[in-house]
Amino acid sequence: MLLGSGVVILIGSMLLVQTRHKRNMARVQKINALVAQNKKLQNILRTLPPQYMTKEMRDFIYQVIIQNFKQILKLKPENPRLVRNDIEQLTQEREKSRLTPKDIGPAQINSIESANMVRTTLKSLFATVKDAYAEKKIVGSDAERLIQQIEARMMNAAIQFYEAQISTYRTNNRFTEAASFARKMVDLLSKSKRKELYKEQIVRAESLLTELKAQMESNNAEKREERKEQMENQLGKFDEAEEDALSYSHYNH
Repeated sequence: MLLGSGVVILIGSMLLVQTRHKRNMARVQKINALVAQNKKLQNILRTLPPQYMTKEMRDFIYQVIIQNFKQILKLKPENPRLVRNDIEQLTQEREKSRLTPKDIGPAQINSIESANMVRTTLKSLFATVKDAYAEKKIVGSDAERLIQQIEARMMNAAIQFYEAQISTYRTNNRFTEAASFARKMVDLLSKSKRKELYKEQIVRAESLLTELKAQMESNNAEKREERKEQMENQLGKFDEAEEDALSYSHYNH
């Protein structure tokens, strides 16, 4: 009987240890997930050009990071003092960022690498806003406003890139490539779900595309004429050579 009781106690102890281990693993996983999200958000603060970060977007990032650290504190991390220091420092940074006078205008994006970097970073922030709304960290109206700001800056980044490419190719008289980027810009603007906000840009982009097509046709016509002249010159030289050959043949008979 005592042996049976001992087995029950042993099994109960093992189950208790397993339960505690599972709870601790779940706690650690939650902490790690929150730390990973904070690193991603802090990376956005460091890498996204300030021209593509509104005050409200920046404040949202600080808000989520601070909320995550507070959640970490409730999960009893190994060094709670360090977490409290992070919360204090970030709260001060957040207040300082709120004193920034105004948002900065759009930056010039000249390469596909910088365009992709901005676009990828903004997409990451977009996903964070959606997650924050799903987790009820922000209300629907705030989420919608942030999403509109992010989408507008993604659009600005694409437009800046296309305009830079058009300018470069046009300067080098490569009108076919320039017209291709102009077409992409027209498609981007006209297919946007908020295209009513870009009516003026659409008109300008379509006008630019028409102009580039005309330059492309004119340039192609000039090249065709040049090729025609080159061919006629080559034929002329061939005819002269043939006449010389015939004359030489005639005198030697």
